[in-house]
Amino acid sequence: MITTSIPGFTGELIAPGSEGYDRARTVWNAAIDRYPALIARAGRTADVVAATRYARRSGTPLTIRGGGHSAAGLAVADGALMLDLSPMKAVAVGPATRIAVAAPGLT
Repeated sequence: MITTSIPGFTGELIAPGSEGYDRARTVWNAAIDRYPALIARAGRTADVVAATRYARRSGTPLTIRGGGHSAAGLAVADGALMLDLSPMKAVAVGPATRIAVAAPGLT
């Protein structure tokens, strides 16, 4: 049974019937029309850890949304906890190493 609170999660939780739920569950492929049990919009790494732990401990299926561009709509599933990483947008470039690190919400 999924709840509307996740221990240690500080991001936004969006439950069915909440304002913004339909917008948050929508992916670019309009043929995909699925209803997750809860949407967890992570703002930091600790939120990802908390949501993943919650899904594992509760036995709730977990889907991950990065940019939301999966043609098959794999980011959203009926009855699952949808972990939305789209708020996590950052890029860091090491000038000396010329290595870039990109956050998971970038498209």
